[in-house]
Amino acid sequence: MKTTLLIPDIHEQIDVLRSLELDIDAADRVVCLGDYFDTHGDSHATEIVYWLKERLGDPKFTWLMGNHDAHYRWWPSQHGCSGYNHHTKATVEQNMTAADWAYFGICTEVGPFLVSHAGFRPETYHLRDAVGLAIDAADAGVKHPLFAAGYARGGDQPYGGPLWLDFRQEYADVPDTPQIVGHTYNRHHQIQEKGLSYCIDTGLHTVVEIVEHGDEVD
Repeated sequence: MKTTLLIPDIHEQIDVLRSLELDIDAADRVVCLGDYFDTHGDSHATEIVYWLKERLGDPKFTWLMGNHDAHYRWWPSQHGCSGYNHHTKATVEQNMTAADWAYFGICTEVGPFLVSHAGFRPETYHLRDAVGLAIDAADAGVKHPLFAAGYARGGDQPYGGPLWLDFRQEYADVPDTPQIVGHTYNRHHQIQEKGLSYCIDTGLHTVVEIVEHGDEVD
């Protein structure tokens, strides 16, 4: 039996993270779905950076990137979204190294699920094979479609990439690929379901535990 804890969009809620420490300790694997930064309330960017850096080398953790993280790793003109904070940018630049950012991926597999920040649809699924090229392009100041926002989020593409796809307005199942995503907040703090897939962004009111028993998953 293997237990994986999925933690959706964090948005600097350091007190909630600390309240999850017993669950984190009990899990065999922890997958964080991104959006570690940005809050429309009090900033806790420094505490979040320290929380991340204390755990980045721990193989128990899988770190995924969200759209709110991309505009701190690169420039907001290329990856910007609401909530950008110049003080947070300074904190991230002073503390997060290239070696730190190398721990952050775009997607991972947990049991039968493909897990990412915002998800893939059939038209964007090919971007899963372009992660290295997309990161190299972003490092060079060029925005790759993998990081693009769709029309639903004010972007210039028909559908958002796996950091931006809106679950309510843009999501469509990829055949034979159930997914778990965050990104699209539910103000009623309820997990959203569409087809074979789930959006678990409830403002950290809910985390998800997946238990694998051989070929069976709870």
